[in-house]
Amino acid sequence: MRSQPEARFVLLAGVMCGAVARLARSCLGRIVFAGLSAGLAALLNAHRALGDSTPMVEAGTRLVPIFLTAEDESRQLVAWFDTVRAEECSYAVSGDGAVRCLPTHLAEARFFSDEACSRPIAAIPSCASPRYLVVIVPNHEQCGASARHYLHEPGSKVRPAAIYARLAGGCVRAPPDPSVAYVEVGDSVPPSAFVAARPVTRRSRLSLKTAYSAPRWQLGGP
Repeated sequence: MRSQPEARFVLLAGVMCGAVARLARSCLGRIVFAGLSAGLAALLNAHRALGDSTPMVEAGTRLVPIFLTAEDESRQLVAWFDTVRAEECSYAVSGDGAVRCLPTHLAEARFFSDEACSRPIAAIPSCASPRYLVVIVPNHEQCGASARHYLHEPGSKVRPAAIYARLAGGCVRAPPDPSVAYVEVGDSVPPSAFVAARPVTRRSRLSLKTAYSAPRWQLGGP
């Protein structure tokens, strides 16, 4: 049976995961942030070792938390907001291997326009206008390692006669969907454009510290 502090931590972790899942179920399609779940798992393991109370949620000099507040004043963390880039973000493993707060307003480029599966494209529904495209690359070098997320600006629209997908280790041809627009990946966005973070302990509490962290507010008391 979990201790009361650990149970509160599990509840907070579940709320964060549920919020991100709801954001991902938009018309932008399936967006996978494996780094978030991996980060929460790491925090939970360290939390168990410390035997601490609820971890802190703090605003920094750049990232601020977004809460959903109910009529009874209960609150739920639903996202982070990058004040420099003016966009919501969520933690995931970036292309450089660091955990960063990557934007959530994006679409995954999981198809290809060539039979070698070397030119990624994204299928964009008519109701969507993503700010970024992301290419997700599994990390096969380390067992259990999180996939890396490479962000790009949207490129040109294309009308391929066929699209391709990586399945079972091969590049498989499929007919295009006439109800969506296919967009090539454009210029890459450097990982350094997004705030990096690392798990740290502080005042016998556990938190995810960003490179720009400056404590202003915390959840769970002083």
